[in-house]
Amino acid sequence: MVPPDRDLLESASAAARRRAWGEAFALLTKADAADELAASDLEALGEAAWTTSHYPEAFIARERAYAAY
Repeated sequence: MVPPDRDLLESASAAARRRAWGEAFALLTKADAADELAASDLEALGEAAWTTSHYPEAFIARERAYAAY
């Protein structure tokens, strides 16, 4: 298993800190497709999904984050 691209995750985290939720959602979704995300990244994906009205994805990401913690 290859860890997610650190640059991609750094960009996603920076977008979330700026509250650029659409960008964060796109980047975290891309990172998640490449490999399993850490619990904190899944939590961020859930928040980004929720704030961009991707509700099913938000619930899934938050359930996965809960299970990962």
